[in-house]
Amino acid sequence: MSDCLTAAQEHKKVGNDAFAAGDIDKALTAWGTAAEILRQETALDPACTSLLVACLSNASQAYLGRCDYTNAYRFANEAILVEASHEKSLLRRQTAQHGLHAEESKQAGNRHFAEGKWTEARAAYDKAMESLYHIEAARSPLMVTCLSNAAQCCINSRNYTVAIAYAESALSIDPGHEKSKSRKELATEKKIQREQMLAQVSYGGDLLDHCEADWRGDRDVVLAAVSQYGCALRFAHTDLRGDRDIVMAAVKNSGDALRFADEVLRRDRDIVLAAVTNDGRALQYASDERMTSDRDIVLRAVASDGCSLVHAVTSLREDYEVVLRAVEQDGYALNFAAKPLQGAKDIVMVAVKQTGHALRYASAEMRRDREVVEAAVRQDAQAWLYADSCLRQDAELIRLANINPTDRMA
Repeated sequence: MSDCLTAAQEHKKVGNDAFAAGDIDKALTAWGTAAEILRQETALDPACTSLLVACLSNASQAYLGRCDYTNAYRFANEAILVEASHEKSLLRRQTAQHGLHAEESKQAGNRHFAEGKWTEARAAYDKAMESLYHIEAARSPLMVTCLSNAAQCCINSRNYTVAIAYAESALSIDPGHEKSKSRKELATEKKIQREQMLAQVSYGGDLLDHCEADWRGDRDVVLAAVSQYGCALRFAHTDLRGDRDIVMAAVKNSGDALRFADEVLRRDRDIVLAAVTNDGRALQYASDERMTSDRDIVLRAVASDGCSLVHAVTSLREDYEVVLRAVEQDGYALNFAAKPLQGAKDIVMVAVKQTGHALRYASAEMRRDREVVEAAVRQDAQAWLYADSCLRQDAELIRLANINPTDRMA
């Protein structure tokens, strides 16, 4: 036993000296030899046990320095199996576990990246970096790789300011890291181009039509464009036409932009409500009957454009308040009211006072009503043409309409 102990001690000393001199390979070889000698003993006395644990734990530390977390964990774990309470080995195994978690997260990031899932990839790289911070490995090569990869994720998702920050962090650790250099340069160039593009579309949203396809897929650029000119939504990348914030900004600027939105959003109640508030005609672009049968939506639509009543379901064209609101905005909306309401005098009166020609859509009974016809003619003399034949002979109505007797209809 004493010969084995002496030989193991000599190899351990060689390992310690090599480690101090920075020769990690030699140190690992020496500690490994010492450990192998001691492993061959069937029964270890306390001195041999202590020496074996020290060699294994030292090897674990050396592998940690190399960011080889698999071997670091293996040697620390073996030391703990020999001496369960060995504090250095317990700490080194925990450190190795964090490192392994970092590597797993980095690999998950790579898989997401390969699938084009930039947000998920960046989150995985961030998780890897968080694990590295736990073990004070914030300046390791793995940290540089994760920072640089996260920068590329941000470039791909057009988040150029954050991409620059990631790349600069990587370069602060490794100033010569080529990928980080090129990614910082690309992100800086793209950031400048985007600022120029934002300035242009903020002044004229329709300029989005003349942008390169890449910019029509840039969320910030498209949002700026549709905020200035809602119908610029038609030039946006298909994915962004399904972006709720972008579509909401577009329809608030121009209700007509609803027609360019993704079908899912054309049946989104809040989106449709915003669109018809801006322009009642947008009701025609709602993709679900639930929208055209929604009383609040239709009321908002006809308040903006009375003739949007034509797009409402039949039950709402029979609704007194809805029709009244419509003809208040545009008398021509009487054309789209249900037949019974085309004969409702109070509604017809509102319609013809707003637009005399609305008399054309009133019921026969209303076109024989002198009060209604007079109100229509006072608003527009040509409304006399739609009065019942019996009233077209009325001298006062003829005078109001300023009709030459020789031009009177029979």
